[in-house]
Amino acid sequence: MDRHAQGILARSTTPGAAPFLSPRLDRLIKRVFYCPEPWAVPSVRHVDPSATFLTHWSDFAAAFPEADVGVVLCPAQGEHDLAARLSELTWSHRLPSVVVVTHLDVEHLVAFRRILVDEFVPLASMARDLPEAVLRSVIAPLRERLALHLERLERCGPELRFALGCVLRQPTGIKTIRGLAAAARVTPRTLQNQWKALHGGAEGMRLEDLLWMIRLLEALELRATGVSLRCICEALDVDLRSLQRACRRHLGSALGCVSAAEATPELLELRRGILRRCGSSDAGGRGRRVWGSPPAAALSPAGEGRARGAAVQRRS
Repeated sequence: MDRHAQGILARSTTPGAAPFLSPRLDRLIKRVFYCPEPWAVPSVRHVDPSATFLTHWSDFAAAFPEADVGVVLCPAQGEHDLAARLSELTWSHRLPSVVVVTHLDVEHLVAFRRILVDEFVPLASMARDLPEAVLRSVIAPLRERLALHLERLERCGPELRFALGCVLRQPTGIKTIRGLAAAARVTPRTLQNQWKALHGGAEGMRLEDLLWMIRLLEALELRATGVSLRCICEALDVDLRSLQRACRRHLGSALGCVSAAEATPELLELRRGILRRCGSSDAGGRGRRVWGSPPAAALSPAGEGRARGAAVQRRS
């Protein structure tokens, strides 16, 4: 970063700001920062004290698959090379979201025009805008990114991968295993056999449960926007008793007990459960944490060294 950028960063990251995220969201959304300029790390840490900061690309690339969101701070020089590396990384790992912090002008943004970047944040207003951008980047494309991720699971049969992608993108249109099989143009037995093979025949891992969990993702998305239970039932085309029974089974409580503010953390918890059910170890908190023992290049404080609100699209 040039001196002008350094001045902007210093002014935009003064100490004493509000917490980056609520305590529960802070625990559920794992953030890893790529900060190629070591001098900038202390300033950025004032914005997000709980995040992991890495100054070498190889360390960031290793930590990225285990994160929920990767935040990239662009240096003044070398944006085109950085964009190329970021493009390769996001193509290989579709689940984590990406937030780029840079100058919002054509010169700095043109390099990222063909990359799957969820949010751009102005360097000058990073302290104010980054928390909301991180949250939007995870929540708004949650089902689509989950679909892209599950469609690439090597241990999962191809027809089952395709079917799960379909139901994640259109949960209200697929209600049963028969409907799931019809979407994949195979028999229900084929999907059931591929599901059993995925878990080695383990009990208590029903494909019907996974189907309900995916439908509940949309229910929680709607709940987070303040939609009533009656309207949620209408949107999902399900009766209230069945919905509440599924919520108690997979969320631990009835949906009526989940407020709009609590729906977003519950949504992230449910995504974590779906990934576990599908045998995935990718993404922060759902497998081993790559940065649990930070590499030497990671800049950590004393404590850290210890180890789109976009509207929900309804498809019918």
